Parts: sequence; structure tokens; C-alpha cells
Amino acid sequence: MEILQKSVAVCCAVIFLIYAWKILNWVWFRPKKLERCLRQQGFNGNSYKLLFGDFKEMMMMANDAKSKPINFSNDIMPRVMPFIQKAVQNYGENSFLWFGPRPAALITNPALRPLIPHDFLSCPPKFKLITFSLSKI
Repeated sequence: MEILQKSVAVCCAVIFLIYAWKILNWVWFRPKKLERCLRQQGFNGNSYKLLFGDFKEMMMMANDAKSKPINFSNDIMPRVMPFIQKAVQNYGENSFLWFGPRPAALITNPALRPLIPHDFLSCPPKFKLITFSLSKI
């Protein structure tokens, strides 16, 4: 009976460790690896923040932009996408931001647009990356 209890306890501990490793990998190790990969390719952006990424700042900036009256001009970017505009201003045309544990690459150069789905990112194929093309269509 003791052997059965010990083997069940060991199995439960192993299963717990496997799931703990998967969660830690999803929440911390994979985003940090992606961040390093993007920085090696010349992208700049915020450092990864645990689990939520840049959501908190995005929501604060969106609420702030909505609370102010809209300007009478053709420049609607500060009103519609203030966080993306700030990221492009602070980090340059090729930058990234975080949607939870996934990065979003902001690419404003129209010449790089055809390369995005094919070979632009040499990250491992397991990683899914959200890309935005802010160039004129």
C-alpha cells in the first residue's frame, strides 16, 4: 500500500512539474527568446512585462485619447492608435510591442511588406508573430 501511495505521489509531482514548466515557458522563456530574436534583427521596443505585456499602457493611452476632444486635422493617428504612434516615435519605424506574451512587429517601410510572410523573421517556426504593416497600401 505504501508503494502505491508513493508511486501516485511521484506521478502527481512529475505531472505538476511538467505543467509548471509549460506555463513558465509560455509566460516567460518564450517571450524573452522572441524579444532577443527581434532585437538581433534590428527591431526596438519595450521589454517584455510578465503575462500582460503592454496592455495596461495601451488601455491608459486609449482612454486618455478618448477623453480629449479631437483635433480638426487629418492626423487621426493620436486618437485612433496612440500607443502605436508612440512606439514608432520612440523606437523607430521597425519596432515591436507586446500583446500579452506575443510580440507585434510594427513595420512601416513599404519595401519590406512582401518579405513579411516569407523570410523576414528568422525566428524558430514554432513562434507565431503578429505583424502590422503601417505602410500605405
